[in-house]
Amino acid sequence: MTAAELAGIALGAIAIVAPAVWPAMRKAISYPIAAAGFVLLGWSGILALQDAMGIKIQPGPLLVIVIGLAIAASGLGWHIYRAKNSPASEKPQAAAAKPMEPKQVAPSPPSPHPPPEVVLSPQPAGREFVGAEITPDYLLGLFKSRTDAQAQNFTKPFLGKWMKLSISVYGVTVSNTFMLVSAAGDDNIFFTFRDSKYFSQLSALNKNDKITAIGKINSIKAIGIDLEDSELVFVHPK
Repeated sequence: MTAAELAGIALGAIAIVAPAVWPAMRKAISYPIAAAGFVLLGWSGILALQDAMGIKIQPGPLLVIVIGLAIAASGLGWHIYRAKNSPASEKPQAAAAKPMEPKQVAPSPPSPHPPPEVVLSPQPAGREFVGAEITPDYLLGLFKSRTDAQAQNFTKPFLGKWMKLSISVYGVTVSNTFMLVSAAGDDNIFFTFRDSKYFSQLSALNKNDKITAIGKINSIKAIGIDLEDSELVFVHPK
């Protein structure tokens, strides 16, 4: 490869990258330079190939190759120009430059019927209730296939916890310091009331009256469930 051919290849390569290396150069100048560099690079490459292989390309085919290179260079330059100046390439920049305006949301008019205020009765501190799935049938069922000693291992975690039940009254027993209310049926539930404020209501109960009460589980045996410190929640109407 001669020095002229090497220089032609170098100049052609530099001319091709002119639009990228010198972006401030006007496109009307940089693109023709790039196209000329493309042709120069191809021409110098052909001459170097002839010298390396020891062949000589005829003028006719050589002219066709040069024209093809010129057409290819023009097409490539035009494609680059269209890609940089197409509306699609400018749209994201314009969108990024313009900040998005916050969407204005009209306030909704006040409702003529506001929702009712929900007031929850506070649960006294220190009271832990058993879950709704823990029923008298479940607790008494622990004794069906076990001895009392075996069943106590299963009932012990429930002792000292509170339970809320609705029962039908079987009997009311009066003492000096408490009143005992037993449930009708096979549940064998016993509520012990020690607060005198409930005594007058309990004394007025008849058999099969229905009440709802809460109490602390004092003992669980095969014969029944004893609930201490009981409180009357509701007397159901007859």
